Amino acid sequence: MTSDAGATENERANAGALKARLEEWLKEAGVPAGDWTDLLFRLGRRAK
Repeated sequence: MTSDAGATENERANAGALKARLEEWLKEAGVPAGDWTDLLFRLGRRAK
């Protein structure tokens, strides 16, 4: 959205802030544990 020509300045600012918060959250979350819960989560996603 930050590069969308039709977006308003407020929309670009909101999208940029959201993207920054999401990237920070993902850094803090780290790499998935790789244990059985991840395997079951992915299996459940595919079953949908």
